[in-house]
Amino acid sequence: MTLDDMVNQWEIEGNKIYLDAEISEDFKKVDFTSAKNNTFFVESHNPVKSKNLLKIHNQFYREQNQEKFVPYMDMLCDMFNNNLPNEEIDLGELIVHSDEDLKDVIKLYNLNESGFLVSERAISVLEKFNIGKFRLYPITLIHRNKKYENYKYLKFQNYADKYVDFKKSFFFTQNELLGFESRKIVKIESVEDYDLKLEELIAENDITASIELKEIFLKENNLDLFSFWEVGSRGDVFCSMKLFESFQEKNITGLNFRDTTVVKNI
Repeated sequence: MTLDDMVNQWEIEGNKIYLDAEISEDFKKVDFTSAKNNTFFVESHNPVKSKNLLKIHNQFYREQNQEKFVPYMDMLCDMFNNNLPNEEIDLGELIVHSDEDLKDVIKLYNLNESGFLVSERAISVLEKFNIGKFRLYPITLIHRNKKYENYKYLKFQNYADKYVDFKKSFFFTQNELLGFESRKIVKIESVEDYDLKLEELIAENDITASIELKEIFLKENNLDLFSFWEVGSRGDVFCSMKLFESFQEKNITGLNFRDTTVVKNI
């Protein structure tokens, strides 16, 4: 069995637990378009080219016990880790593989927490919707030896946890990373109950044990682009049907939208 075969088999096994639920009429799951000829669209990211990164880090983020020399990528991680910096941090230069076509939305995997590169076209759509708190940071994008200054790094924070109706929602436990056969449906009463049950699950099994979202019902909300922070996997991003339709209408490229059974409105 090849690696691709194994990945496909894991995906099939991983999706089985969702097959008994109806597809959401309210939300889509958001994924990023895969590069055609490379592992990622981005060939390299050089924050050393930033106009102000070193100055801002030294002024606002440097810790007293830090080494005198801090790698530029470490500086960025310090600034953006679980944070939405107020400063207009220039992220330097980023090169997109020349054998890939430019997209309106591009994932930057070294800063992958609720953020991505967006073109002016994508920004003009997103600004009209509820994506929570967000900021746009300058970055120079280079593609086929041409510089683009009309892309920004968008970092947003919009979490749906406070809208979860725990009485109606379902979760499932998994004892280890690929332990699909160990999955069990579980009810969670609150965020505090989630934390307690997760701690117990890890103690009894493995550090990779998790409690995932099975079918989550949200109370009244106006969320358009969001994720979960206190429950489930933080990496999953969802969008409203309104935002999905607007992206389709404007032909915004770089995103794939999948049907989901996981998140629904009451």
